[in-house]
Amino acid sequence: MRLNHITNYEFIDAICGEEERTDVGFATNPYSSQDNRVIAPKKSWKVEIKKMVSLDKLLKDIDNSTSVFVKIDVQGFEEMVFKGGKKFFATHKNWVVKTEFAPQWLSSQKSDAKKLLEDLVANHEVVELTGRTSYQTKSIDALFQSPVKISEIPDLLSYIISLDKNGRGWCDLLVRPKTK
Repeated sequence: MRLNHITNYEFIDAICGEEERTDVGFATNPYSSQDNRVIAPKKSWKVEIKKMVSLDKLLKDIDNSTSVFVKIDVQGFEEMVFKGGKKFFATHKNWVVKTEFAPQWLSSQKSDAKKLLEDLVANHEVVELTGRTSYQTKSIDALFQSPVKISEIPDLLSYIISLDKNGRGWCDLLVRPKTK
């Protein structure tokens, strides 16, 4: 923050999830920072009690004229983060979310990848974000030229899972409000 001359910020030591709580266990994997968990940690992992805040609470004072970018990469806990932002996502019209979508991780956190994808596609515009955007991509709108359709979800899910030889494929998704 100092290097970028950002002085107006707040650090929140909390889990972002569905509701406001003060008693949520957060388990840290001693072998990899890529697999810390809220639900179903391994027995040998250290668990700390943290508070949980929702995106609705964090973003409650943001007005519709303000652009909002949210990055969600929480090793399978994405469904709970989206649920915690349900009111914001339904009422605010100027946001974009970049989220990891990993069926295996979602399953580890007791989420159903297909149901989450169906919910996202039914309520928002969703596109797969590939490794990098092309040089001539002029806008976020250009990335959303072909949003995922409900009928494509089974094939998309199979494709994502197949991206890893062990069936643990994943991708990034961009999500935004439905446009008219």
